[in-house]
Amino acid sequence: HAPEYAMTGTLSTKSDVYSFGVVLLEIVTAKPAIIKTEERMHISQWVESLLSRENIVEILDPSLCGDYDPNSAFKTVEIAVACVCRNSGQRPRMSQVVTALKESLAVEIERKKDLPVLSTDSVEDLALGFGSNPPPRLR
Repeated sequence: HAPEYAMTGTLSTKSDVYSFGVVLLEIVTAKPAIIKTEERMHISQWVESLLSRENIVEILDPSLCGDYDPNSAFKTVEIAVACVCRNSGQRPRMSQVVTALKESLAVEIERKKDLPVLSTDSVEDLALGFGSNPPPRLR
């Protein structure tokens, strides 16, 4: 829950922005909201400690294997961190969040346009190389 909810018991659009920021951090890091270390740490604290050292590689989901634009990824993490600001008045409006995320997404889409795309045939050929039996056909 947003910090102000714990104090007042009321929700607002800024509480929603906070919650969205937590979910976005969970998605980009592949970590839960509460990270179990020697002492339990909120995901925002963990990310901010690494972000202060500009260590984006350690923040992002390792299954991405570096397949992202570093500037776009950094911006996405910064957006999420802004959403989880403890001071609700300093959190962005959701419309600002959406605009910023669309900009990051546009960078990724443009980057992916330049990468080769596997055809269906080449995917099947690749799958055949991993086993003696061909994959089942979809009906």
